[in-house]
Amino acid sequence: MATTRNCTVCGKGFEPRFRFQVEEVEGAAQFYCTQKCQQAAIGARKGADAVACTGCGKAFSLEFAWQVAVAEGQRRYACSEGCKHALTAPPPPVAAGERRGPHRIAVFNHKGGTGKTTTAINVAAGLAERGLRVLLVDVDPQGNVGVSLGVRGEQTLYHVLVLGRDPREVAIPVRSNLEVITSNESLAAAETLAGEGIECTVVDLLTLNPIDRETILEAAKATGKVLIVHEDVLTGGLGGEISAIIAEHAFEYLDAPIRRVAAPDIPAMPFHHAMEDFFMPNREKIAAAARELAAY
Repeated sequence: MATTRNCTVCGKGFEPRFRFQVEEVEGAAQFYCTQKCQQAAIGARKGADAVACTGCGKAFSLEFAWQVAVAEGQRRYACSEGCKHALTAPPPPVAAGERRGPHRIAVFNHKGGTGKTTTAINVAAGLAERGLRVLLVDVDPQGNVGVSLGVRGEQTLYHVLVLGRDPREVAIPVRSNLEVITSNESLAAAETLAGEGIECTVVDLLTLNPIDRETILEAAKATGKVLIVHEDVLTGGLGGEISAIIAEHAFEYLDAPIRRVAAPDIPAMPFHHAMEDFFMPNREKIAAAARELAAY
């Protein structure tokens, strides 16, 4: 079921369908029904409600996606169709002997599998070895790139596409000239289970306070079985509060006890990578708990 939100700027109710309609500001979720409302919110935060057109210099408010583009590392704006040429204007000529290359090459791993993932990693590593700055983006929910390289991001591609995080903050350095944006562990586990005939609904909460009770309860009622995953310790973790919300308001819809996958009750995160794997929830732990829950 679609979830209706109220626009932070105008208060209008709407169903978010695009990335720009959800933004995290100072730890709180902001919702925008149109790009005009989004730009109004951005302008209010910056103390201005307009940008300067790259073509004619006129100040205007953005309304459409085509009015902004990034070229040569800078944003360009067009106030009208007549100034749209400014968005695609060719870069200045290169002086004799000067070499202009891309600031960064992006390599996308679109679909998992031994051959495809290995190819994406080898291409990215080879370009990095040649001295080019490379960003390897894993858009496959299986998350095999992170597993193959032995890295796990605290933030993933989800945070870039949905929460609008700066990719530079999300990317993980792997070696010289090579950085990686990993995919989501919960989605990876869901894809693994889908191959076994177990269908899953993944709810990734945007905020914890306020917490999206409506979406939590809708998912619990629709599926009848709930697995809560979080990186906090099990005892005293937020999973207990989410369990209480479901038990209080959707208990009659459940077909099995609520399960939790969380960190063990130990004082702090271990530093050694092997102990970190023991501490953190991962796709194997999530999938194993989901199988047990599905078989209940």
